[in-house]
Amino acid sequence: MLPKRRRARAGTPGADSSAARFPGVAVYLAEPHMGRSRRAFLTRLALSKGFRVLDAYSSEVTHVVMEQTSAEEAARWQESRAAPPEPGCARPTLLDISWFTESMAAGHPVPVECRHRLQELLDCGVCAEVERVRLSARYRSMKDSGTTRT
Repeated sequence: MLPKRRRARAGTPGADSSAARFPGVAVYLAEPHMGRSRRAFLTRLALSKGFRVLDAYSSEVTHVVMEQTSAEEAARWQESRAAPPEPGCARPTLLDISWFTESMAAGHPVPVECRHRLQELLDCGVCAEVERVRLSARYRSMKDSGTTRT
């Protein structure tokens, strides 16, 4: 006997802001390099932690999270999606997945730092956090052990 299929939930995840623990934060997980299944997993995770996750990019979005996306690509993506912000309203912050990961671990939105912003890459050409990890002894030892295998 085959198991019964689960019914799809009515409504869209994240649309109900009454369950959100952080009313000033509305996250949009951009999918360019993320994939649908990963986005669905991250959405469920964020909702379980009390974050408000929007299914569509809109003026309500405060944080756009992207994975494996360059700052230039993120800026082009944002320009193609949105009309210019209304006076007095800022565009959502374009963030690397590291902000999302740290926020999930902490159980609340962590303060946005330069290393989380995709804009830092655009301004400097490098991300301080990536460079710190790349130069760490742990990373070097892992990299060296990976290259010596045959």
